[in-house]
Amino acid sequence: FGYRRISASKVLEQNIWGGNPISFRLPTRRISSYGPFTTDFYFVSGKLARFQPHRFLTAGFLHGSAIHLLVNMQSLYQLPMFLEKGIGAPLYLAVYLTSIVTGNFSHDIVTGGNGTPCLGASGGICGLNGLLFSVLRKMDRDKESNVVLNNMFSMIIFGFMSSRVSNAGHIGGFVAGMIMGHFFAPNFKKSWSAKRSRWNDSDSNGQLRSSGLLKSNYGEYKSIIPLSYFYAALAFVFLTKAYIRDIPFTIIRGLLNPGRLGGVY
Repeated sequence: FGYRRISASKVLEQNIWGGNPISFRLPTRRISSYGPFTTDFYFVSGKLARFQPHRFLTAGFLHGSAIHLLVNMQSLYQLPMFLEKGIGAPLYLAVYLTSIVTGNFSHDIVTGGNGTPCLGASGGICGLNGLLFSVLRKMDRDKESNVVLNNMFSMIIFGFMSSRVSNAGHIGGFVAGMIMGHFFAPNFKKSWSAKRSRWNDSDSNGQLRSSGLLKSNYGEYKSIIPLSYFYAALAFVFLTKAYIRDIPFTIIRGLLNPGRLGGVY
C-alpha cells in the first residue's frame, strides 16, 4: 500500500494575471485530468497546502485508483482486531487521523514544497502499524514487533523503486503512530496480581485473549499521558486558531460546490 504521487503532467496551473504559475496568486485557473472533487481535496505540497490546510487531512480519504483503494482496505483488514477493540477506538481514531496529517506534512517537507501532489490513506495505516509496534514493545513482544518493523522496511524499499510512492508520507505516519502509542497507549508490566479484567475477561470478542499476546503474568497500567489530554489540546487548537476552525466549513463548501477550492472550471 502507499501514497500515490500524481504525475505533474496531469496538473497545469495557470495564473490568469500572468506571472509564476506556482505562486498561487488568486484567481487561478486549473486545467486537470482529475475531476473537480479530487482537485478540491487532494494534497499539493507547498503554498497551496498552506493556503488550504484541509488538504493535509482530506487527501487521506482519496485514492488514485480502485486497486489503490483495495490494497489499502486489505492493509487495514490485516491489522489485528485487538488494536481497535482492545486498545480502544478513541486512540485508534486519533492515531489514524493524526498520521494522515503528519504523513502529508512529511511529504511536504521532503519535496521542498515543490507542488508535488499525493493522496491515499497509507499515512494513517502506517500510523496504526506504528501504534501496533509500540504496543507490542510494551508487552515485551520483541519478535512480533520486529515483524512490523520489517514490513515497514520492505515497503520503504519498494517505495524507492517506484516514483509513484511517497516514502516520506509512510515514514511520517509510522513515526507519529509510534510516538502516540508510546505516550497514550496503556503500559504492560509484570504483576503477580495481574489485574487484566478489561483485556482478558471483558473483551467482548476476546481478540487479545485468543491472540495470546498478553503474557499471563503481565498486567495493564495507565498510559504515560492520558488520551484525554490529546483531545483537550486538539480542542484548544481548534478554538484558538481561526484557520483550523475554518477547515470543516471549507470541506462543506467543497462538497457543495465541487471545483471551487481547486479552481477547476
